[in-house]
Amino acid sequence: MNEQYVEARIREFSKKRIFYENFAEQVLNILKVIIKEEYPDIKIASYSKRAKEIESLRKKLRKDKYNETSEITDLAGVRIITYSKKDIPLIAGIIKSSFDVDIQNSIDKTLSLGNNKVGYRGDHYVVSFSADRARMPENKNFKDLKCEIQVTSLIAHTWSEITHEKGYKFEGELPEELERRKNLLAGMLELADLEMDAYVESFDSYVSKIEQEIEKGCLKYQINSMSLERFMAWRFPDIA
Repeated sequence: MNEQYVEARIREFSKKRIFYENFAEQVLNILKVIIKEEYPDIKIASYSKRAKEIESLRKKLRKDKYNETSEITDLAGVRIITYSKKDIPLIAGIIKSSFDVDIQNSIDKTLSLGNNKVGYRGDHYVVSFSADRARMPENKNFKDLKCEIQVTSLIAHTWSEITHEKGYKFEGELPEELERRKNLLAGMLELADLEMDAYVESFDSYVSKIEQEIEKGCLKYQINSMSLERFMAWRFPDIA
């Protein structure tokens, strides 16, 4: 890579970085509002936004796969981390209906792994404002800008952060034993993600069944905080 070209791109981005920071914040604010309106019961572990760091961009531009015509689509970024893996498709639907999605540069990391590999799992969408949204006064400075939105579960994010931090410090191939342990851990975490969703679904089903049975007068359930709360609400509905 031509170093002069790299530094020219860096200078250009440095002048505009504040716009990408503001753009990411605007994208995140829109998503927060719509998620809360459409799915108020979804529990979000964290929201974050950022403009790409200068050194991170410099390192990326120096890679062989980038050239003077390459488009960098993650200069602005938003990350949504869910507690539950099953909530990711719901948020993905909001993203697709609220923004123009650059399909070519968007990727479902889980699908890219196929059925015989383990590793980081999450959805990455490269988006821009639609023409109607870009015409709004608060968005006029963001016309034609692109933002990468990452949606992943808390467990998958933990795996990503650990491997990214270690990979950043180490370049090259790992010894076979360490590579195997890494893959085994990734598989365990993926199973934990699936089991977490299964547990939440079973818990919700249990609570729903208690409510339905108590309404019929059935009192066979073990006394616990959940069954007692539902019984009291049924037996004494006027008590606040």
